[in-house]
Amino acid sequence: MLCHGTWKNLAFALLLLTIALQFGVAVAQEQNATGSNPYLAPEKYTATQLKAHIEKMQRVAPAARQAGYGEAMVKASDRILEGKPTESLRAFATVSLMDGLHAWADTDKNAAADQRLAAEAKKYLSDSDKKVAATAAFYDLEERVLKPGDIAPGDVPKLLDEVKSNLTGRTLNAAKYMRIANGTNTLINYLGSDEEAEKQFKQFGRLFEASSDPAMAHLGTQMKVAKRDTKVVEQNKAAEKGSENAVVPTAPNSEAAAPAAPAKETAQQSLDRVESGLALLMGSAHDAEYERAKAAFLEEFPNDPLRWQWKLFDARRAMNGTKKSEQGSKTAKAALAEAIAAEDATPQIREKASVMNLQLDIFNHVPVDELAKTFAEHAKAFPRSKANGVLALTIVEMVSQRQISDEALGRLRDFKTKSGGLLAAIAAARIDELEKLLVLKATPLEMKFTDAAGHEFDLTSYRGKVVLVDFWATWCGPCVAGLPEVIEQYKKYHDKGLEIVGISFDEDKQALEQFVKDKDMGWVQFFDGKGWGNEYGQKYGIHAIPVMWLIGRDGKIVDFDARAGLPQKIGKLLNTTTGNGEAAPAATAKTPDNS
Repeated sequence: MLCHGTWKNLAFALLLLTIALQFGVAVAQEQNATGSNPYLAPEKYTATQLKAHIEKMQRVAPAARQAGYGEAMVKASDRILEGKPTESLRAFATVSLMDGLHAWADTDKNAAADQRLAAEAKKYLSDSDKKVAATAAFYDLEERVLKPGDIAPGDVPKLLDEVKSNLTGRTLNAAKYMRIANGTNTLINYLGSDEEAEKQFKQFGRLFEASSDPAMAHLGTQMKVAKRDTKVVEQNKAAEKGSENAVVPTAPNSEAAAPAAPAKETAQQSLDRVESGLALLMGSAHDAEYERAKAAFLEEFPNDPLRWQWKLFDARRAMNGTKKSEQGSKTAKAALAEAIAAEDATPQIREKASVMNLQLDIFNHVPVDELAKTFAEHAKAFPRSKANGVLALTIVEMVSQRQISDEALGRLRDFKTKSGGLLAAIAAARIDELEKLLVLKATPLEMKFTDAAGHEFDLTSYRGKVVLVDFWATWCGPCVAGLPEVIEQYKKYHDKGLEIVGISFDEDKQALEQFVKDKDMGWVQFFDGKGWGNEYGQKYGIHAIPVMWLIGRDGKIVDFDARAGLPQKIGKLLNTTTGNGEAAPAATAKTPDNS
């Protein structure tokens, strides 16, 4: 996903969700007549387009992913690997293949995908690419954890230590790690003593409880007080005897992992418990279990204003693959409308429902005029909602279609005139940003600074060359993930006239310098230590990274979104004429001496 700053004091988590939903829309829109799976890539896509397609899919928040996500990841990755990809593209596709198989096996309960994942993991354990090998090692480890009956009793402690070592330091989320977490929970019961098991339950409980993912944290809380249960071992052995392909039930949707209700709790405690485990109740297989929990709550708290929270739960489940996409959307909209209109619902519940209703409209790509009307109603009812800023920004970005062009500028000006309040204010701010950027298409970009190594740099020294300006940070996952391709292009084309200027959003200079050294990034880096307050980020309205600009030999920007199809764009520019229509001169400008 994109890396975002906490600019304008907007709610960070909501920003990520909203933009993730936007990417979900973008992915779905790219599919034309691709069958029932909305995620499948068009047949005409090249390997580079398939990579961009997969990257868009990966930006969709796990909560917004629907059935078919994993299958589409696998098919797109297979298509890349069937060709003759570059080493970096092969590594990307191989990791995506394993991640896709995992999602397909886990979310859609596809046994064939599970079996292939196990085979692919073993195949790539010794791969020359470190990320590929590390990904394979994780899935191979998960496969062993999920089959405790195949493990000799004396090897269980060793395997648990391996799991602990592998998971420590990771950002644990339910989408990827709940399956191995539940498997570990089961595996601990195979230990030889109650004392040893209790120790492991506490250690893993603390590890999982530290997760920011509610479902993972809840499982951790449960494990911290868990006791060894030999019945689990016996039940698994009996299941394995009954089926050659029996697998320990450790998937995120396993009922065994769902939070259990305490003897007595308040309405709020009950809702908190259900919400923390809601990810475990997604999918039609859990309809009955979910409805029982809801019925029990309504029976105990029939007139409590908090009962309307279940409408929000209904909407979340409807949009997570319990029904077909169109029907799921209708079901979610109806549930949210009830919560918004409920006179005795708490203001907090009504506000959340109104926000979710707008997010759903954004996800469904409702026309911006309708969105603006719905937003105006929402803002009037909830003028102090922390979500208003990001919702308004998202709608404005939909108006411009995230383009930097005269057409986008015209659409924004028209929208500003028709809108009022926050929408008009944000549209005006975006218009100012676009006007500044569009000037750079006609006027050479100017940059003068002292780089991270202490050397003076002037972008005019690169006239006659093609320049990639990379807005990035060492802590930005997508930036780092795309770095191998950038390095590959630099090594391939540097001698032919390609230069790169890094604009770092880092705050730790030492970390930046070490990272640049380790990755052998031989180009200039701007660093001012201000993070999201970065001088050039502020000047050019960079609110999310990574962002890449391509500058032609005449110093003017020719592409504000260079990430997609970067190799082709660089290759084309290096073989084009100057902005005056003359043949491009030999690149004679020298790279600053960073020795």
